[in-house]
Amino acid sequence: MTFTLAATVNGAYQISEAVPIASLADALLGEYGLMGYSITTEDIILALIQDMSFYAGWEETQEQRQGNTVLIDQNYKIAVHEWAVLDPVIRSHCDLIQAQRSEAAASLGMERFGLSVSEAMQNYNNAKLEMKKEAFVEPPFTLDFGSL
Repeated sequence: MTFTLAATVNGAYQISEAVPIASLADALLGEYGLMGYSITTEDIILALIQDMSFYAGWEETQEQRQGNTVLIDQNYKIAVHEWAVLDPVIRSHCDLIQAQRSEAAASLGMERFGLSVSEAMQNYNNAKLEMKKEAFVEPPFTLDFGSL
């Protein structure tokens, strides 16, 4: 995966932009293809859209911060800091898709390999729970109780 990182300006962190969902899916497909997964680019795009939508329920996306109203589709660009949170979620989602396919193939007499669906589902659910903790950030605030 190729990311373009923004330079730090006067010691301040600058938001870096990643590639669109479709490009991330292609990169992941190359990786999973080498591992023997039967997952397709379309499967990964759909999973990325679902997981990014779930992420957006817990944290304002970079596109929203920039004042953009955009559709989360294959052209949606994910910022690097968003990808850092989403990466374990999408990987466990891909594992779940593969586990479902493997179990379906096993019912037709083929040899099963990898995680079971229940193991993959538990990993995916755990990754989403962890993502919620990492994604939800509330800026610091103070409470003023007035004069005592």
